[in-house]
Amino acid sequence: MPIRINLLAEAQAEEELRRKDPVKRIILGAVGLVIVVVAWTGTLIWQAKAKESELAATRQKLEQLKPRHEQIKRNDLLAVEARQKIERLHYYATNRFLWAPVLNALAQVSTNSFATNITFNRLQTEQQFVELPAVKAVTNAAGQVITPARPEGIGERNRIVVEARDYGQEVDNNYKKFQDAVTEAPFFKSLLDPRNPATLNNLTLGAADPLQPGSRPFRIFVMQFQFAEKFREKSR
Repeated sequence: MPIRINLLAEAQAEEELRRKDPVKRIILGAVGLVIVVVAWTGTLIWQAKAKESELAATRQKLEQLKPRHEQIKRNDLLAVEARQKIERLHYYATNRFLWAPVLNALAQVSTNSFATNITFNRLQTEQQFVELPAVKAVTNAAGQVITPARPEGIGERNRIVVEARDYGQEVDNNYKKFQDAVTEAPFFKSLLDPRNPATLNNLTLGAADPLQPGSRPFRIFVMQFQFAEKFREKSR
């Protein structure tokens, strides 16, 4: 039987030991792990740069849209102001003080018997709008509200001034009858200021017209009728 001698057995054994060396395997694994980590880190860096580029592009678009956005905001504010003004105008138009019914009611009062001795010289209407500050509620010691609170607003004050001649006898006091007839008329009673509906501003002594010798003597009186103040909130 032939004898076989492997002269490379020792070298092969050493090579096998090197292949099975655990340290080498650990080093190879660590190198592989480092390569994976480096690759993953590079991917993250690339993605971050891509997101930064996308963010920069989005910011640029936002900057480009900013002027339009500001213009839209200004337009919205102008639209709101315009709507508020239209609402206020509509409110004032539908709730404004009408003088035609006042003159009609005054004409009806002038049909009374005493009015035959009264001749109108001048009729003046006045309308005034004043700003009224806000008023806090006033209470007494018991906590009861004496004067209610009122917001800031606009007060509408209307009055009519009548200048007329009274041709009647002084004892008749037709100007006073005229005043009572106006203030007691249902139409005026619902509109005049209940605290001070009428004021006699002037009353002259009886005298004839110097330009018409022999004419009937008369007295000139000026009377003011104050309507109740209307309050409107500024928001309206």
